[in-house]
Amino acid sequence: MTSNDVVQQLKSVLKRSLPPQQQTRNAIKIGHGGTLDPLAEGVLVIGVGAGTKMLSSYLSGSKGYRAVAKLGVATDSLDAEGKVVATADASHVTAEALRDALVYFRGDIQQIPPMFSALRKNGERLYELARKGEVVERAPRNVTVYRLELVTTADQSELSSPSCVSIPPEGFVLDIECSGGFYVRTVIDDLAKKVNSLAHMTALLRTKQGVFTLRDCLPSDPAMWTVETIARNLRHCERRLRDAASTEKR
Repeated sequence: MTSNDVVQQLKSVLKRSLPPQQQTRNAIKIGHGGTLDPLAEGVLVIGVGAGTKMLSSYLSGSKGYRAVAKLGVATDSLDAEGKVVATADASHVTAEALRDALVYFRGDIQQIPPMFSALRKNGERLYELARKGEVVERAPRNVTVYRLELVTTADQSELSSPSCVSIPPEGFVLDIECSGGFYVRTVIDDLAKKVNSLAHMTALLRTKQGVFTLRDCLPSDPAMWTVETIARNLRHCERRLRDAASTEKR
């Protein structure tokens, strides 16, 4: 399910609660704050009604991710949805080597955005150029990595996504907290090259966006989305925002 699919599903549920004469196309104003990659799952902040005008303030703060990667194979999109473009030996890569290399990717760093991204070059999306086989120069971007850790055994109690629990052979898992503009796929690719191998991302779970975490989300099954559950979740999220604002003032 894409980010837009989530918006349309929620809109459909909310529209059904209106009288028939009010169920027009634009009866419910709703939008999301930050697209998730097609491969990704997890926290997606949604604004409803007046909340759509405040999404930027809701999204301030860091983002959290848990990412699963497979060593030894590189793809054009840097994830499992792309075409394999190269392979490399990964038998020499140890958990210790990966941990030692992580130090180069913490703090204030620069990243070159992947070709398969929504950024624009001369008015055209990079992923559109990539699908045509074009590779263009991309300027490095300044990003901040607050936390970057290797997870040797995925803790299932912290995850709602089976895809982020299964670690592929010759794979590894990263826990990340970062600023906006950070590409998880890129750090996986760069990390693998740092240990003289290749890698691509196989699963991604957004665990945090601003003040919101997985614990603040609606049930992952859309069949459980009702007007009542959505309203309850909106009230809960409003309390989370008030609590966060109150904490900042102390």
